[in-house]
Amino acid sequence: MDLKSTTKAALIAPFSSLLVVIGLFAENILTGGNLASVDGLFVIIMFSLGFVATSYVFVICCGVPLHFVLCKLKLNYHWLYVFIGVCVAMAYIYFTQPSEMPAQLALSGIWVYGVTAAVVSFVFWLLAVKPHNKALKQGL
Repeated sequence: MDLKSTTKAALIAPFSSLLVVIGLFAENILTGGNLASVDGLFVIIMFSLGFVATSYVFVICCGVPLHFVLCKLKLNYHWLYVFIGVCVAMAYIYFTQPSEMPAQLALSGIWVYGVTAAVVSFVFWLLAVKPHNKALKQGL
């Protein structure tokens, strides 16, 4: 585990969750939604700040310790990082989602958390593990 690349990944990867927010905003504009107004812009800013803050909490509390364990076990596959990230996000949404939430809203929340977790996990792997893998392969 390279401390410099892990720190860089922990600081940068949560911002990749904004890609999902941008995608949701673009979809809303294309379908004729009303988020292009000033009120809609406020909602998007607050939603984005919440997404990035939640991503930071997940990366610091779950991602970095799991990265440490995976490095000790020498498991550095990108699909494993993405799978574990999605599993952690799904466990979170399962335990925190209210049971009386409508099914369609619950399903869209699950999809958003799953896609966001996959994107953030992949970017974390890309920044923390991939440069280290290149150095290992060149040393062989």
